Amino acid sequence: MVKIRLARNGRKELPSYRIVVSDSRRRPTSACIADLGYFDPIHNQLKIDEKEALKWLNNGAIPSDTVKSLFKKKKINEKFAKMKQEYYASKPKKEKKEKPAKKVASKPASKSIKTASKPAAKKEETKTTAKKTTTTKAKGE
Repeated sequence: MVKIRLARNGRKELPSYRIVVSDSRRRPTSACIADLGYFDPIHNQLKIDEKEALKWLNNGAIPSDTVKSLFKKKKINEKFAKMKQEYYASKPKKEKKEKPAKKVASKPASKSIKTASKPAAKKEETKTTAKKTTTTKAKGE
């Protein structure tokens, strides 16, 4: 995975950073793919090559959180978002294909009919058994 991150250089207690594009599995201070600029927090200096940064963002490089905030100061994030919007707006939209309606299988429908008829049959049976008990009592008396 390619990342845009800071690589520290400078002496002890006086840090300065290079903004580099490098492989995420390597050390930030090791050989980098591209050098985008520098950041000096002591003197509050920031220089970023915008064209190069936008190129790497388009290629899928992921900026670290600190680099995102630096890009925000230079408004590179806004330019990148605008570029993406323009790209997707100019791209023709695909038409959705209508799916044919699914046919309802006959088996599930027959099950619903069977389940509906079973409780009705049980109710009739209970009524008939209730009648039999009443009639037997009447005959026995």
